[in-house]
Amino acid sequence: MIRKMLEDKIKMEEFNHLEFNDDKEMVESVLVGLESKSIDGKLYCPCMLKSVECICKTASKKVIEKKGLCHCLLFKLKGK
Repeated sequence: MIRKMLEDKIKMEEFNHLEFNDDKEMVESVLVGLESKSIDGKLYCPCMLKSVECICKTASKKVIEKKGLCHCLLFKLKGK
């Protein structure tokens, strides 16, 4: 369910530059963390100390083009 929510979210124009990281084990690990921090249908980053909703600013096109991956290593730039 969490994966589907994020798949739907990355189809939105704001996030269509993203795709899941190729490291399937890392992705599954982060998805488990997201599921454990899910509240009222919102996904909160398992990697941040404060409550930050996923997909966060570290996955912005500008940041992810520079770093290659978001903070949690969940997303990468599409096609890279």
